[in-house]
Amino acid sequence: MSHMLRRGLAAAAFTATLSACAVPTPSAPLAAADRLAAPEVAALVQNGATFRSTVNPVVYRLQSGGALRIEVTAGNQTIPGTWQRSGDRLCITPDRDTQACYVVATAAGGRYRFQDTASGQVSEDFEVVR
Repeated sequence: MSHMLRRGLAAAAFTATLSACAVPTPSAPLAAADRLAAPEVAALVQNGATFRSTVNPVVYRLQSGGALRIEVTAGNQTIPGTWQRSGDRLCITPDRDTQACYVVATAAGGRYRFQDTASGQVSEDFEVVR
């Protein structure tokens, strides 16, 4: 299978996974109280957080140097990406979509969610695993 075809399949899998994960709520974005404080974001970055979905077979791994590894375990696929921290904002972006920014926020029970800054869609809950 060619590299371009594999990359296309990986991008399609990510889009499908994100679509399956995202709960459309553009009229109800995360509240200011749901946003992480700068020290919380710093701790996630410093510890190289790994976010695992509580619903779908997907894992987001923060790696050193701003690299992001997205693993879709159901299809045994890996999708590269990047992460950036700016104060209280942690933005993750898959390589296939450099315009996307999924901001990490808190959820109930010590879990996290991602919000697409363009559409306002919010993902299901993720837990941080070590």
